[in-house]
Amino acid sequence: MQNDLDFESDYTGDSWCDKFGDAAIKNTPHDDNYLMFETFGEDLATVLGVHKLDPKRVWTLVEIETPFDVATEIDLGFRVISGYHLVNRIGYYLLKPNYLEILS
Repeated sequence: MQNDLDFESDYTGDSWCDKFGDAAIKNTPHDDNYLMFETFGEDLATVLGVHKLDPKRVWTLVEIETPFDVATEIDLGFRVISGYHLVNRIGYYLLKPNYLEILS
């Protein structure tokens, strides 16, 4: 099952939401449709708590050194990668505890 979910790939924000959005925890204090958790305060405490329970439920939005691709109009400078990361982090996405059931 994990190979089908492809935890080893990185995704653009949109492609991650397309693949995992149904199983993502919404960060409702910000907005009913807001999925990203911040890198500080209560959001970070939530991220670290989920990571302690099941690290595969945490994904990190990171900035990478790739410029905007004018031809495709895709911002290649950001990726969502599996796991909890500190370097170049922008924010976090979290999967619900029953994500395998939701995504199967």
